[in-house]
Amino acid sequence: FRALQIIDELRQLLPGNPYLDTILGNDREQRYGNLSQQKIDRLKAINEDYNDLAAVIRERANGLLMQEDRDQLTLIEQERRADLAKLLSPQELPEDYLRSSPSAVTVRNRLRNFAATEEEFRAMTDLQLAFDATYGDGYNLNGEQKDRREAAIAARDAQIKTLLSPERRAEYEIKTDSTYSFISGLVSQFNPTADPDAAVGAQIELARRFNALRGNHDLAPELRDAQLDMLSVEATNRMTAVLGPRAFAAFNQNGGPINALLNRPARKP
Repeated sequence: FRALQIIDELRQLLPGNPYLDTILGNDREQRYGNLSQQKIDRLKAINEDYNDLAAVIRERANGLLMQEDRDQLTLIEQERRADLAKLLSPQELPEDYLRSSPSAVTVRNRLRNFAATEEEFRAMTDLQLAFDATYGDGYNLNGEQKDRREAAIAARDAQIKTLLSPERRAEYEIKTDSTYSFISGLVSQFNPTADPDAAVGAQIELARRFNALRGNHDLAPELRDAQLDMLSVEATNRMTAVLGPRAFAAFNQNGGPINALLNRPARKP
């Protein structure tokens, strides 16, 4: 909720900014659907009150929740749902769960840089709900369970991409990449004229080639090393060109999927 408030405040300071209008509009639609502003305000107040109560319990537990703490959190959630049931209609209440459940929060966090449509958001949340119901949060799993969960993540991600057109799929892959916010920050700080989408896209392509070449054991080690050296030079040149020298220097110092490629140790000829 605080993120929405910050964006709303920025929009008031910078009226007519299409980027902020798009973010706020998409986030509000994904979170609240067609609820009236009056209901949205009341819904936010209810959630903030119960979130504060839950935060007190979690802070007191200091990372170690006992059964008594879990029971209190369960009671708080029951009371929250009871208050929401008084506010929302029988049709609106399940919609609110779809939008406010942990699965929905996971999807919204993943889409924070990708302006998903209402239909895309709902379809992705349905997939996440099904995944979470089967595989949970991934804690306390043995090796076999982790392998099954990783395979399910790959299957879920593949299903998500089938929901999108080729153009939207390419944008989704870039905007949901784990380094997108970091690279956008570098561009904003060091080279505002650079295109963060192009930089992330180049990084994704280079990372794929790097991993494929590194895992190709059909090549003789000397030949594979020589090709990796050539790819390292290409990666340095491409990322410098797309980011600019200053942003690339910061990028190169802070790791990432192609850090090992960019910083390959010099070999004797």
